[in-house]
Amino acid sequence: MSLKTFHLIFIVASIFLSFIFGAWALNNGGHPATLGWKATAGLSFLLGIILIFYFFYVIKKIKLKA
Repeated sequence: MSLKTFHLIFIVASIFLSFIFGAWALNNGGHPATLGWKATAGLSFLLGIILIFYFFYVIKKIKLKA
């Protein structure tokens, strides 16, 4: 497996984990979400969105050099 492939797989895994953690932070084990947990979930979702843009940026960079 090349380093480029590993990088893409790592980014995809990070995207999924960001969204899963954000959903978990909102649910918080069935307890009502406080402002801190809502902020944590929001930041996690924001990071997931940023990683999606970064994923497409990396794909574009790889295709230009290949």
